[in-house]
Parts: sequence; C-alpha cells; structure tokens
Amino acid sequence: MDTHDTVPVIKAELKEREKELDALYRLSSLLTRRIEDTEELFRDTADILTAALRTPEVAGITITAGSHRVSTGTEGPVRDTVRREHWYSMEKLLVLEVWYSDSGTEEHIGFDTREKYLIGSTAMLLADVLERRDMDQMMRETAKVLQQQTSELGNKNIALREVLSQIEQEKIEIKREIRQYISSFILPLVNQLLQSSALEATDRSRLLQLEQLIQQIAGTSPTGYGTLSGALSPRELEISVLIRNGLSTKEIASLLHISEPTVERHRNTIREKLGLTGKQVNLTTFLRSVL
Repeated sequence: MDTHDTVPVIKAELKEREKELDALYRLSSLLTRRIEDTEELFRDTADILTAALRTPEVAGITITAGSHRVSTGTEGPVRDTVRREHWYSMEKLLVLEVWYSDSGTEEHIGFDTREKYLIGSTAMLLADVLERRDMDQMMRETAKVLQQQTSELGNKNIALREVLSQIEQEKIEIKREIRQYISSFILPLVNQLLQSSALEATDRSRLLQLEQLIQQIAGTSPTGYGTLSGALSPRELEISVLIRNGLSTKEIASLLHISEPTVERHRNTIREKLGLTGKQVNLTTFLRSVL
C-alpha cells in the first residue's frame, strides 16, 4: 500500500481516536456530577458511549444495576457483543452490555481492542459512581440517625435534670419535715426530762449528749460543730460536748470511765488544737459559743 492509500486510513483512525477522547472527556464530566436520576445517568452514558463506537448506527447498549435498566440502540441479530460486570457496594452488580447488530451487508462488524477497553473503563467508572452514591446516601442516613439520637439524648438529659431537681427538692422537703418534727416533738420532751429535779447528774449528762446528737441528725446543731469535728478526734469531740454542757473533770471521768488525768490531758489537747493555749479564754465559754 503506497502513501496515497494509507492517508485515508490514518485519517479514519485519528477520527476514531478523537471520538474516544471526546467520549472520555464527556464521561468524566458526566460522572463527576451529583447523581439525582440513575436511569438518566445510564441514558446519558449510553449516548456518549454509542457516539464513540466505530459503527454507532448498528450499535445497541444495555445498562443494568439493581432495579434500574436502560436499553438503547438497534435490535435484531447480533454480530458481536461485549459484556462487562462490576460489583459495587459489596453485593450489587452493574452490567454493561454493548452489541453490534447485523447490518445486512457482508462487511465484517466487530469490536476492536480500543472499543473493548473503552467499554470496560466505562463500566468500571459507572460502578465507582454508583458506589459513591450509595456511600453518600448511607452517610446522610447515618447523619440523620445521629442527629435524631443526639436530639433524643438531649431530651433525656433535660428530663433527667428535671428528675434530679425534683429529687433534690424532695430531699430538702424531707429534711425540713424531719427538723420540724424533731423541734416540735422530740427536743421538747428531752428538755422536759432535763428540767426534772429528780434526774441524776450522770443521766443529765447523757441526756445532754443525746440532745446534741439529735440536733446533729436533724441538722439543727450549731455550725461550729462541723468545724470542730474536722479538728478534733471523736473522743476529744465527745469530751468537748460534755465540757460545753458544764460537766466537771470528775463528772466526765466518771461518765466515760476514764481517769481524771486522762480528762485533763484531753482538755489541754483540745485547747491546743483550738488555738487557746496561753490565752485567758475559758474553754467552757468558748465551746458554748461554737457548739
């Protein structure tokens, strides 16, 4: 074949390559857009791919994915066909089938290597687009669910705060009722017992201790009690209450079944912890001011 004969062949091949490049450009532009209608996407893809084929007038294309199916082109006896399958989104299958129908002539019609490559690439790109669409849909649904869960959690937190607030109010009310009951019924009875002339000193001391404990339970004891309880040991606090109630060292020793020197040692320790050492401050008077 001389140069004069090869020029038309080269021009025809260049024209086919231009068609393929144009198809790739149009496909890339199409497949980067957001998908709204799957079947419209399939029709546009089929039109672009058909235009890129060597013999588009006898070509037919079917694209199937799930419940979506688009078929374009000619029908009749098939001369040649190319079928490409691609899985996407784990379990979904895209099928792209392209065929050349019998043109009624003796001319050989079939797909060349470049056309098969273009068909395979188109199927792969379509599957990728569909997978991205499914992922976007899943992400939107997930975001919607998370938003709903966040809203529900916020409502639950509000309800929980209301319940906690109600519980706190009920606790305050219960404490108020306990204090009122103790102040109205229990402490008056203790005071009546303390005013009895027949009461022994030991019993009087124990009643005074009982009164102090009841006040602590009810939350009606002087505010200084909490401060002293942090500074003094339980034994020192017990002796402080007895001193505050006017008991002598001898009476305290007898009541607690300890020696008088032990009581004196506790008294000195109490004065030291309360910062009264070396000061002309009466311990009983001081304790009555804070207990």
